[in-house]
Amino acid sequence: MQASGDWPFTLRGALLLFFFALLVSLLTSLVATSRSEDWLNVLALHALFCLWIASALIFFWWLVSRIKPADWALDLRVWLIVLLPVLVLVLSVLLMRSEFSPTGAFQGWWLFRNGLAGLVVASLLVFYMTAQQQWRDRQAAESERRLDALQARIAPHFLFNTLNTLTELVHERPAEAEQAMLDMSDLLRTALRGASSHTLEDELELVRGYLRIEALRLGDRLQVDWSLPDDLPGNIALPALVIQPLVENAIVHGIARCSKPGILKIRAERRRFGRWRFVVENPLPDARASSAEGSLALDNIRQRLALAYDDDAYLKLSADKQWFRAELTLPERRSD
Repeated sequence: MQASGDWPFTLRGALLLFFFALLVSLLTSLVATSRSEDWLNVLALHALFCLWIASALIFFWWLVSRIKPADWALDLRVWLIVLLPVLVLVLSVLLMRSEFSPTGAFQGWWLFRNGLAGLVVASLLVFYMTAQQQWRDRQAAESERRLDALQARIAPHFLFNTLNTLTELVHERPAEAEQAMLDMSDLLRTALRGASSHTLEDELELVRGYLRIEALRLGDRLQVDWSLPDDLPGNIALPALVIQPLVENAIVHGIARCSKPGILKIRAERRRFGRWRFVVENPLPDARASSAEGSLALDNIRQRLALAYDDDAYLKLSADKQWFRAELTLPERRSD
């Protein structure tokens, strides 16, 4: 969830801004024309004017989202109030040098009218952004409570599975149980503490610890193929225990049920618009029995993603004749 005053760049937001620019150009062209035969020409000119401004604002918005808010002395809404009228005046001056320029005494009034219109539109946008932020702040408190409740549902299930594994290790391979207990303590600490988020580096370390535990139990039946790019940022903020349950699901309901050794594939890849995709693949078991326990864990992940990211993150599941695939797509939001 985003802190107050943080305005992350999203493709949906950019498209909405373009739509708003087209709507403004439509309304202003209807007001500015008295003859229907002139309307299309005026609409084209106003649309070009508004879309140019929207493009500049989207670039500025993207630039702000790539830099820490502390590096900017003012809130984005204050920048919008200042920047939008300036952009309108700059474009108006450029148009005055073209064939579309008004003549004579109308030039001063034309500049004043355009600048005032830019200030009014900027004020409306700021009002909308402020109202939206207040709504998001109220939703954030409710979402935090729901996240804590969903996080608490992980603990009993996770505790049962991990303690069962540890019991087998103590009896069968006591010399190797010490490292397993250390790995398990990290996993249980994360599952039980109720923290809603941590970094990608922390999440991957939990995955590695869990795999070390399962490797002691499954032996050669478990083979892991990691494929992580060198530029994968470890300080991405994400909800705690969203990748590890996918790995656990792949082992418990996939590899552990296969009669032959299986390869667990874990990879990450950069996507467009500042997103990362994490893919966990496992071979399908010999008997494809449905698992309500596995589906509950995956539904839990989906709900926590919806609360933490709205529509900016999602979990996609697919399967073919031999492989089951879980694809987790997250926005690249760095932890402070």
